[in-house]
Amino acid sequence: MGFPAGEFTGNFKNVDQDCTARPGDVVLATTGPEGVTVTLPLASTRGTIIARKVDSGSGALTVVDADGEQIASTSARDSGFIFGSDGKAWHRVA
Repeated sequence: MGFPAGEFTGNFKNVDQDCTARPGDVVLATTGPEGVTVTLPLASTRGTIIARKVDSGSGALTVVDADGEQIASTSARDSGFIFGSDGKAWHRVA
């Protein structure tokens, strides 16, 4: 997953433990052996969130919605997800 050419701005967050993302965040997760869970805010919070696993640890990057329901997971290094909210629901767009 690369970024398009040109300028990219976002709130880059390097994490190695569970966190709650906010619209505009780019979460770069070092999962290690335990894994990291990224929680999306309520869908009424419009915006885009990127979550990416950046290490080769065996732990998974898991993304859950505000109710704790898993919506995406990966254990592969340098893989991740892009989510967008239309104000009603979070949608995985990549």
